[in-house]
Amino acid sequence: MNTQQVSLLPSYEPQLWDQFRRGDQQAYLTIYNRYADVLFRYGIKFTPDREQVLDCIHDLFVDLWERRNHLSSTSSIKYYLFRALRRRIAKSDGDELLSSLTDDVLYEEPQNFRWVVEESKVEKQRQIREAIQSLPKRQREVIYLRFFNNFTFEEAASIMGIDVRSAYNLTYKGLASLRKKLSYRDLLALGSFSLLCLGLYSLVM
Repeated sequence: MNTQQVSLLPSYEPQLWDQFRRGDQQAYLTIYNRYADVLFRYGIKFTPDREQVLDCIHDLFVDLWERRNHLSSTSSIKYYLFRALRRRIAKSDGDELLSSLTDDVLYEEPQNFRWVVEESKVEKQRQIREAIQSLPKRQREVIYLRFFNNFTFEEAASIMGIDVRSAYNLTYKGLASLRKKLSYRDLLALGSFSLLCLGLYSLVM
């Protein structure tokens, strides 16, 4: 199996990362093409300055290539990059930026978002968007990381620089608040796990 074939398979991320660390340019380009857009969408949740986010992403990938021989292994490239970008943005604009996420860019629906009731799709999107935007900023971030990017609670906590229990608590409080504003079926748009985690099923049964 050649480099290109391996790099296209998500289950081969550790191998793809190792190929990049050994200086494989195709692996490096694959990582960039796969994650540059999602990193940008994550970055603009901290600042509306798109040029700043693009610069941070560019500098991040330049540093990755220059330091590739000294990087540690990872089983999740996405987790590694999210954490690195968050730190870079904090360094470039001050740590206070991460505690003051802009209100107008904190929710962005995934490309494959689908609603249960198709005929009211636009209205449901608006209701869910407004409900998520009404949450405190850190609750919004942990829900974005957990449900829209599929990070584990441990990974989300590490990215945000908090302990795992805090990540659980923020998620529980966020979902509990959403449950007061949204229906059971609306919450299913976030995935059935959102109803199961932390015993939240008790709120809807």
